Amino acid sequence: MDAGKYHAELVVDGTTTVALFLSDADDRPIAATGVKANAILVIDGKSQRFPLAPAEGAKLVGTA
Repeated sequence: MDAGKYHAELVVDGTTTVALFLSDADDRPIAATGVKANAILVIDGKSQRFPLAPAEGAKLVGTA
């Protein structure tokens, strides 16, 4: 999805870890350093919000 000037791809793998990958309009990775984000997931019909923190490269991670 588009998020302002970024493209964001949210990846869930069946664990409690959630990863968000950032890229620009040309699909080039954007460093996640200094980026703040929250994820909002609907789990069992209820919205749950949790923070995502920068990890290596263009990745932010959090725990759902």
